Amino acid sequence: MPELIHADIFFLVTTIVTIIIGLALLIAIVYLIQILRDLKHISRKIKEEGEEAIEDFRQWRTEVRTEGFNFSHFFTFFRKLLKKNKSRKN
Repeated sequence: MPELIHADIFFLVTTIVTIIIGLALLIAIVYLIQILRDLKHISRKIKEEGEEAIEDFRQWRTEVRTEGFNFSHFFTFFRKLLKKNKSRKN
């Protein structure tokens, strides 16, 4: 008879531990999903910014090809970049 009580206690403790581990894994998975969503959002932003930078370089390159290289083009290009960054932050 005491062996049955020991077995019942063992199964009770095992069940409680299994439930606790399951809940901990569930919470970890929820946090992991949130982190992955944030990473997806960040990678989209990086992609958009990269495409805009490529477009800016294309515009600058066509200006240099048509009008020749001037330092004024160089400074104008960087002024445009700084204005874009300031407007995005606001």
